[in-house]
Amino acid sequence: MEILEQIDTLVQSVEERIRRLADENQSLRADLEIERRSRAEEKAGMEQKLGALLARLRAVLGTKGRIGPVNPYALPKPMSEIPRQVKVRIGKRTYPVRTTLGDSQVRKLESLLDSLAFEEDPGTSQEERLVLLALRLAHVVDEAVLGLERLGGLEGKNDGKLLGD
Repeated sequence: MEILEQIDTLVQSVEERIRRLADENQSLRADLEIERRSRAEEKAGMEQKLGALLARLRAVLGTKGRIGPVNPYALPKPMSEIPRQVKVRIGKRTYPVRTTLGDSQVRKLESLLDSLAFEEDPGTSQEERLVLLALRLAHVVDEAVLGLERLGGLEGKNDGKLLGD
């Protein structure tokens, strides 16, 4: 009988230990779930901040559209592919322009525009000068296209269309 009492005591001790372990397990699961929720909220907050930062970056760089998921392995774009704002002098005024051109290319563009510009009457407005400059530039481009067509043996095959209209 004494052995049965010892076995009964041992069984009760094991059962008690199992209950404590089950309670501890339940407590750990609850703590883990709280931690998961906390991490999920933290992640959502970070994603929201990242979205706001990307929106600000798009606004600064002038990029339009949605930026997809961030790829940490993607190579950064070369500086020449990232639009930036520069000041371009056209005639007597300077205009802010968003471009991927380098500084030397912007200066070449200004020189080209200067070479195409011509003096008008003092009463001619800047807008009128810009329209005349655009017309002259279109004429120069059309002449260049015709010259390239002649060189390539395609003269007359563009049906008089400017740049593939």
